[in-house]
Amino acid sequence: MAAKQPRHMFSADLPTVEKRLRELEGIERQTAFEKGMLLKHVRDNDLTHGQWGTWLGGFGIDPSTATRYIQVYDQFGNHATSHDLPTSKLFELVKLPETVDRAAFLAQNDIARMTVKELRGVVKEERQAAGLFSKSTASEAKEDALSQFDDIPYGTVKKILKLSREQIACFAELAAHLSGNLIAESYVDIKIEVNCGKPVDEIVRRFKKAPEKTPIQSLGLDPYEVLGVSYGEHLKSVQSRYRSLMKAVHPDAGGSEFLFKVVQGAWEEVRR
Repeated sequence: MAAKQPRHMFSADLPTVEKRLRELEGIERQTAFEKGMLLKHVRDNDLTHGQWGTWLGGFGIDPSTATRYIQVYDQFGNHATSHDLPTSKLFELVKLPETVDRAAFLAQNDIARMTVKELRGVVKEERQAAGLFSKSTASEAKEDALSQFDDIPYGTVKKILKLSREQIACFAELAAHLSGNLIAESYVDIKIEVNCGKPVDEIVRRFKKAPEKTPIQSLGLDPYEVLGVSYGEHLKSVQSRYRSLMKAVHPDAGGSEFLFKVVQGAWEEVRR
């Protein structure tokens, strides 16, 4: 059955909502829920008939994208396990048939480990089982392109998809080696390198480097050194290293509780 309606109540006038939406533009992950909440508030309370599309245009948001954000908020706002998922995966999850229980689906599937393409396949099976028609070939091709950038904040992905085919292909290669956060933070500089025709491996070497020391709070340790990874390394590689270390130092496996907390703290610092 469909998820229960979230009960987040708040009071905000239109200028306040507009200001917050602009602040959220460069932030990823959990902001998908807040964007959905704010967009729904404006759609249902602040605009007269016919103003919705024009108002969205002021933020560079098309109506279909706004609808997805609202669906994310409506369907998953009450499910804490979904709040760490990237926007690209949340946009896939809202395509589940209404008959699929959202909480049960999240519990039965390891969404965090799936690629966007894998998740899309699972959702497609659910839709076919419910007797719903699949999307067109053109639509699927567009979504396949999006799946290459599932680790990159959605706002940056939209910028990448406006580039030429050659530039998009270059960013797709870079996305396999660099973290999504790094690509978002350094998008302008990386784009300059791409426009200059620099080889992918050269761009990776330039941006994948150790940062200034970022100590784990109160311990004075560099989280990247603790995990044995480089700054800018793809989040999946970092996560794989983190999980290996956690198995080795876990107290239940004869490890140290202190080291367990150090590794855990390093992961929390790196994944921000």
